[in-house]
Amino acid sequence: KLHVCVGRDLATGGYRQRTRRVSGTYTEAQGALRSFIAEIEAEDAPTARRQGMTFGEYADAWVEERKATHARGTWEKNACHLKCLKMHLGAARLDEVTPRVLDAAIDRLRAGESPSGKPLSGTYLQDMAATGHRMYWQAMKDGHVSSNPFDLVDTPSRDTAERQEVGIEGIERLIAQL
Repeated sequence: KLHVCVGRDLATGGYRQRTRRVSGTYTEAQGALRSFIAEIEAEDAPTARRQGMTFGEYADAWVEERKATHARGTWEKNACHLKCLKMHLGAARLDEVTPRVLDAAIDRLRAGESPSGKPLSGTYLQDMAATGHRMYWQAMKDGHVSSNPFDLVDTPSRDTAERQEVGIEGIERLIAQL
C-alpha cells in the first residue's frame, strides 16, 4: 500500500494522506510510488498555489510596515495578536486560511493552546480577530488574496469586565488598610 502525505489539515492540525494499493515487487512498488507522487503534483500544478506567501511571512512583513506608520503601542499589540495566530496558522499560505480554519484556531487559543499556555479571553480573541481582519484587508489590497476570511468568522464576545476607577476615597481606604 502506498502512502503520500498531501499536506496538513489546518483545522485539525493532522496530516492528510492519499493512499493507493499496488501489487508486485518492491522495485515495482517504488516505481508506482514515483508515478503516484507525480500524479498528485500534476493535480496541484494548475493552481500554482505553492508560490503564495505564508501567513507567518505576511504577518511579519505587515507588522514591519506598521512600525513606520503607527505608534509603538499599536504595532506591538498587533505583533502580539499575530503571534498567537501564527502559532496555529504560521505555515499556512494566506489563501489556505478559511473561516473554518480560523474558527478551529480560535477554539484552540480559547482552550489554552496559546504562547503563554493559558486560555485567552473573549476580549483578547476579539481584538486579535480585528487585527487579523486588518491584516487580511491589506493582503487583499496587495493582491495576495481575493477575500478576507475574517469577514465570515464569528468572533468571541467581550468577556472582560470594564475596570472601575478607584477614586480618591478608594485610595484613602487603601492607605488606611495598609
